[in-house]
Amino acid sequence: NIFEGFKTLNLPWATPQGTALWRLNEELLDLMAESGLYQITFAIESGVQRVLKDLIQKPLNLKKTKHLISYARKLGITVHGFFIIGMPPMFGNSGETIEEMYQTYNFAKDCEFNSASFFTAVPIIGSDLLRESLRQGFIDKSTEFYRMSYKQGLISVPGLWACDQISELAAKFNSE
Repeated sequence: NIFEGFKTLNLPWATPQGTALWRLNEELLDLMAESGLYQITFAIESGVQRVLKDLIQKPLNLKKTKHLISYARKLGITVHGFFIIGMPPMFGNSGETIEEMYQTYNFAKDCEFNSASFFTAVPIIGSDLLRESLRQGFIDKSTEFYRMSYKQGLISVPGLWACDQISELAAKFNSE
């Protein structure tokens, strides 16, 4: 109903903060394009199904995602992707490896986005990520969370990676 209403306004619009991909299909993308959508941001988070399922707990099928990216581009919509790297062990599962972070980067390249952004995992106050990171000692307890940034790594997992490595990797992915 909202997109039908947008048609009458004849205004271009975009989704810069991300879209719930698991709710999209071709029919909805068609309607969005008809209603003036010129740019869509897909908040994919990871290009690794294990990371999505076990660490982020996001109900996203990467095969379906690739198709929707391609379909949106065929409709003339500019497609941007959001990705997060540096997920620590969560819910009894092992943390994201550096290799998996590169797999996410390669997934983004393979999908042929018009553009993509890579961010470090940031533990938002009240989140499972923050509770688990503090509980497992992955974040310094003296961290001032009001100063956090999606480009500054705060989480270090001994034996896996340090927060500075993740920040540098995200910066490298963004520059490439």
